[in-house]
Amino acid sequence: MADNSDSKAGANLDALRQELDQMRSELSKFLDNAGETARSKVKEAAASAEEAAHEASRIADKGCTVLRDTVREQPVASLAVAAGLGFIASLLLLRR
Repeated sequence: MADNSDSKAGANLDALRQELDQMRSELSKFLDNAGETARSKVKEAAASAEEAAHEASRIADKGCTVLRDTVREQPVASLAVAAGLGFIASLLLLRR
C-alpha cells in the first residue's frame, strides 16, 4: 500500500514539475513579447517627439524671420513696442 501511494506521489510530483516547466516557458514568452512591445512603443514615442521638435523648431524659425522682417520694415514702431514692454515689465517687477 505504501508503494502505491509513493508511486502516486511520484507521478503527481512529475506532473507538477511538467506544469511548472510549461508555466516557466509561457512566462518567458510573455515577458519577451512584453519587452518587444515596450521597445516598439518607445521607438514610436521617440520618433513622435523628434518630429514634434522639428516642427517646433520650424515654427520658431518662421516666427524669428517674421519678427526680424517687421523690425526692419518698421524700426520706430518696433522700438516703441519694446520700450512699452520694458516699462510694463519694470512695473510688474517693482510691485513685488
